[in-house]
Amino acid sequence: MKVTGRVIDIAGRPFRFGVPVSVTSPGPSDERRRITVRTAQDGRFSFGAAPSRTYKLEAEDGFKLSLDRVDSRTGNEIDLGDIVWQPAIPVELTLDQIVARP
Repeated sequence: MKVTGRVIDIAGRPFRFGVPVSVTSPGPSDERRRITVRTAQDGRFSFGAAPSRTYKLEAEDGFKLSLDRVDSRTGNEIDLGDIVWQPAIPVELTLDQIVARP
């Protein structure tokens, strides 16, 4: 079975090349597997999944995804659609404030 989706920013633009999306399989801690896939040029990603499982999706440290679980019991191919990738803590800095930092 295959799970696909597209990672976008809060303005709806796809993240290009290389945004990491980690997928953790269910089960006891000694049986869990974590893989990281990266987005393609159009923001899309995909991973293989076993049927009848719930997978956890995660972004890299400091960021979060608008969807964090995938239930593979719903079919053979699952398209998650657009998933928003955003800072885990709201950031309210202007570009001028960032550039002015030492």
